[in-house]
Amino acid sequence: MPRLTHHKSFLLAYRSSPYNEGSCFLADFHHANGDIYILCDANAAGQYAPQVSRQITDLLQTHIEQHVYKDPQELIDDARTLLNASSTIGQLPLPPQELSLGIVIWSNHQIFWHLQGSAVLYLKKGKHLLSFYAHTPTRRFLPKPHHMALVSTCPLLQEEVLKNHFLEATTASQAHKRTMQALTQSRFGKDVAACFIEFEEAELVESPQSAKRGIFTLLTVLAVLFVSVWIIHLVYSYQQQRKEAKEIEARQRALLEAKRIADSLRLVDQQPDSIIIHKVKAGETATSIAQKYNTTLDSLREWNDFVPLDKLYPGFRLRVKIKMLFTLPEAMTLEEVHQKYFKRWEKYGITVESLRRLNSTQSDSLKDVIPLGYSLMIPVWKPADSSTVSTDSNR
Repeated sequence: MPRLTHHKSFLLAYRSSPYNEGSCFLADFHHANGDIYILCDANAAGQYAPQVSRQITDLLQTHIEQHVYKDPQELIDDARTLLNASSTIGQLPLPPQELSLGIVIWSNHQIFWHLQGSAVLYLKKGKHLLSFYAHTPTRRFLPKPHHMALVSTCPLLQEEVLKNHFLEATTASQAHKRTMQALTQSRFGKDVAACFIEFEEAELVESPQSAKRGIFTLLTVLAVLFVSVWIIHLVYSYQQQRKEAKEIEARQRALLEAKRIADSLRLVDQQPDSIIIHKVKAGETATSIAQKYNTTLDSLREWNDFVPLDKLYPGFRLRVKIKMLFTLPEAMTLEEVHQKYFKRWEKYGITVESLRRLNSTQSDSLKDVIPLGYSLMIPVWKPADSSTVSTDSNR
């Protein structure tokens, strides 16, 4: 037979003196979001403790009963906000931070809670005991049959009664009776408010009408399941089609980008060599100029017939042959320029260092991003098997 978890609850209100109302107050009521238990202990308010405890409990109950929440956590958050923002609370002779307050919600076979001050919650699982205090972040518990819960606004209850009676009791009713008896006999010197909750299994007995409803429900579930599977199939097919379309589009973009790069590289390769004018600086020689431009002394002689290369003076203007003046189509570093456009020319001596050596100035070493439109001098090609630039001794 199918089983369902139910719960029983027992409220305990112990007053240390039979001549006063006690500093604790507790209330339980049924709400659209579940069964709710509110326990308040305003002992810090002194002689006003009974009035404050009752007033806060009534305020919370009235406020909660007037609202419906999407889930128990929202209810708890709203109650906490009310405690911090209510003008009524602000007029009480006790700040909300000094209250001991426990809010427990039994909803959809789960327990939700909020603890404040000295409030404590104990969950008994067989012979194991779990303790939760105000600083504990856990706010939900899924009890199983034979589990019990005890929430109290007095943590001293653990030392006086809990271990001896709550752990040994097999039912919440038994724990309630034993705890109350022990508190009375020991003349416990502090008011105690507590709530015992017991969880048990109950068999569900089906009538013929409910059996028919069960068959109808089963058919309905199967129909819903079939429609759900069909919708999932349609959604999956649509997602697969979109994925394939995106992959095709990505491949087409990649092909177009590769073609664009190939066309741009082809245009670069087809550009004729260029001639630039180099103004000789102090300390420069024909050899150092040839090394800078990745060229040879023979090439310098070829383009400077009437200039004595062995007697250069500052200010001389030399014609130097380079591969091209390359204008950057976008902002990028020198390494990125070489990788994208001239990597394939490394065998001809076109390296990052040769580009930097040729284009660096005293004010710009080209180590940062080069702006769009900047013109780079590209040195002439050297044969792949040639040695470094010829020197005067090779003439």
